[in-house]
Amino acid sequence: MSPRNVTDELNSHCNRLRLSAILSASTHNDLSEPTYYEALGISRNAQRIEIETGYKRIVFWEDGPIITNVSDPFIRSQAEKRIKAAKAAWSVLKDDQLKEQYDKFLSTMDADSNHPFSTFALRAYTPFTPTCYDLAPTDSESNFRYGVDSHGTEIPIVLDNWHFTVNISRKFSFTGHMEERRKPADEYNTISFDIGLSRAYYSHEAKNPTMNEVTLKLDDIPEGLQLLSLRTLFKETAAKTKILNITLSAGRCMLYRPALPMEFGFDFDMNGVVSGAQKCGTCMVFTFLEPPEWLKSSRDSPSGPDNPLRREPELKAQEFADLGKERCGKIRYGDVEMWRLAGVGFKMDPNWRKGWHGAS
Repeated sequence: MSPRNVTDELNSHCNRLRLSAILSASTHNDLSEPTYYEALGISRNAQRIEIETGYKRIVFWEDGPIITNVSDPFIRSQAEKRIKAAKAAWSVLKDDQLKEQYDKFLSTMDADSNHPFSTFALRAYTPFTPTCYDLAPTDSESNFRYGVDSHGTEIPIVLDNWHFTVNISRKFSFTGHMEERRKPADEYNTISFDIGLSRAYYSHEAKNPTMNEVTLKLDDIPEGLQLLSLRTLFKETAAKTKILNITLSAGRCMLYRPALPMEFGFDFDMNGVVSGAQKCGTCMVFTFLEPPEWLKSSRDSPSGPDNPLRREPELKAQEFADLGKERCGKIRYGDVEMWRLAGVGFKMDPNWRKGWHGAS
């Protein structure tokens, strides 16, 4: 072997060791974490100029000034995380050989993500964090599974003869927390459950969303019933606490309803319309029939989106955002069309000195 070939082989070996060290020090074995491309807000086929621009945009133009000009510790900490992730991404993607090996690594991870789902029991009224990977579902128990791929998190759920799948986009990461929230009076015609989420700040979906934040595929419900309504409540009550509650209600109704399986996708998070809130939540109520005019403006009706925000124990919203035309409208997904009523309720941080958008 010529000296030049020996040098090339040594350089290649060193690069492999360097990339291995970088990846072992990161969390890239978990597909719920951002890739280096997502950390820079770029696609996987980005060219060198796009990679460099993405890096400079975060470190020098967007998050860099936050470190020196913003006093809020939480906002600063998030900016520091984004800068750290951008620098780690730049250290690999700027090097052609490291980038090539990293792309091969991502391809391997994509292939591995097609492994069978792990299954966990979904226990009533008790927070559940999965720690065991060999629980097998039975006909008599409620259970859920989940898997992560390049599109997000897929969560198939079985709950008392309800069979459905929840798909969460990569704008959020699933924490593994699932909790049933039905009341005894709900019986079998209503199901309600919490999904623990965290914001994937570095994800491409967070910066340039292309997919619905959640897609619900309803495969089967108890015999003789039809889906009547869907309600979501997304609450942020602490820096790391984000819970999406989904409630499905069915009944015996002769009106036309979409045949099963039914798939419906939408965005559930409108908390961004409020600045400086100590606690904030978005509630959406979906129905097949148009809501009456009084309900479109009422903040007190149990059937509307505002009362649940006010009554939610961990939120107890005191003020509500003026959503204007976003308050009520039709949402269409494929062949399914539903009316949506939306509300955003919040509790202000008493130390916040800046205004918020459209409070009422």
